[in-house]
Amino acid sequence: MTKILFQNLLIAILVTMGIIMRLAASESAAVPTRSEMLENYDAYLAEVNTSSLPFTLESSESRGVMQASITTFMEDITYQEFAGRLSDVVQWCEFIPLHLNIKACAYESHPDGTVLQFYVGPKGYTAPDEAELLVFRFTVDSTEDVLQVGFTASTGPFGSRNYDFRFRAIGAGNGVYLEFDLSSEPGFISSIAKLYLATIGSRKIGFSTVGEDNDGEPRYVKGQRGGAERNIVRYLLSIKAYFDTLDSELQADGYLKRLERWYDLTDIYRDQLYEMDRDVYTKIGQQEHKNQLILVDAILNDVEPDYDTENAKK
Repeated sequence: MTKILFQNLLIAILVTMGIIMRLAASESAAVPTRSEMLENYDAYLAEVNTSSLPFTLESSESRGVMQASITTFMEDITYQEFAGRLSDVVQWCEFIPLHLNIKACAYESHPDGTVLQFYVGPKGYTAPDEAELLVFRFTVDSTEDVLQVGFTASTGPFGSRNYDFRFRAIGAGNGVYLEFDLSSEPGFISSIAKLYLATIGSRKIGFSTVGEDNDGEPRYVKGQRGGAERNIVRYLLSIKAYFDTLDSELQADGYLKRLERWYDLTDIYRDQLYEMDRDVYTKIGQQEHKNQLILVDAILNDVEPDYDTENAKK
């Protein structure tokens, strides 16, 4: 089995788990009003006050469609700075690759719009040219006081389709209230992916509870729903790590600090999100960030990227 085929099989497993959520294709959705968002914020406050988590999370799987939604509040951030940064496609590539399955991020502007490119792979080191490329249409549909960003695509690898990622935010109190909605149709589930879910993957859990065991302990959702929940939380914590480290973004070790912050945030939910030790994650993240810089420069100059793959693997 060739190396590329083996990695593609691993990626197929990740897709099946929901670790890699593909974003469903649709036209721009209507921007909610600030009043509607404030009603959602009030509902969030009522629910989160009774929870041990600083976010609310829902997921579902029905007729081949996988959905996950999350809401939270981020303190000490002005809406103007938050919206200004996240309406800029360039800034998304500053934090999306903190997710350990996103190996690089790039963007391009075309006459018919802006696209955002995710290079997706297994959790170990992977160069962009060995990763799976996902290309999304990037849109910003906002009003003066409500930010809405969308990522859409109609098709993807392994028969997946109808990807939709909606991100909304408003200023509230001393910070920002935000919402994520992700949905996809994962498509064909390979036999190797089914085997993973039935063996090693069966131990992976999400955040939602689905009852109690015989000892009265909570039982957590597993399978594809569990994977979707882990995935959306990782994306959320990428955004938080990004804003938590803005004061160091111009420093030489700024990206390392961002990686360390993301790891520390995910380690709070170790039962769900642990995949590797901190030093391993930060080493891989720094190597892959160098690849991203090479990739973006190559795209801007219309040349082939030249990755230092051998040294990166040492």
